Amino acid sequence: MTRLTKALLIAIAVWVIATFAVYIPPHSFYGVRGFAFLLVPLFGLLLAIFSIVLIFVENGKLKIVPLLFVLFVVLFSVGVFYKGTSLGAKAHFFLFKSRYEVVAEKIKSAKSEAEKSAICSYNKCYLSLSGATSLGTDNLERLSFPYLSGFLFWNHIVYDPSGEVMNYDDVEKRRSLSMSLRKAERLSGDWYYCYFSD
Repeated sequence: MTRLTKALLIAIAVWVIATFAVYIPPHSFYGVRGFAFLLVPLFGLLLAIFSIVLIFVENGKLKIVPLLFVLFVVLFSVGVFYKGTSLGAKAHFFLFKSRYEVVAEKIKSAKSEAEKSAICSYNKCYLSLSGATSLGTDNLERLSFPYLSGFLFWNHIVYDPSGEVMNYDDVEKRRSLSMSLRKAERLSGDWYYCYFSD
């Protein structure tokens, strides 16, 4: 393997690791996650172009390696563009589910609205889907945890024991929940991954 091929392999490895580092670990860089589905394919395009150039520049029999790089980069980029945020959120949720459950339990056992607000301080979570008012029914609180945000859209991990977020296509239900709710996917039990946009 030549020096250029090794450099390309290292660049692809860094690109893949950086993608996982954006989507999976807990952090508050929601805007980075929101635009990663555009940035990852853009960097992938550059890596694919470099791989194609490498096919013509490299001497020897290992020209299949840059061709495999092109194939991998294209498939990974397309996957991130179409399913990256959803799969990243699912991996993130299942790895850190206990953290979310602890906050939900604290909210359930809180004695007052002030105590609930203190638990969700610094935009750690919201007591509703809109982030403004509590929508709890029968003492069951709906909690919303920011996962990513972009230009005119945001995605949250939502705790909803009532399961009403799955009625997002019913206009009346959506109006009572949040007019910005566009789609919801069940993660596990009472946990959902919800898409919002203006």
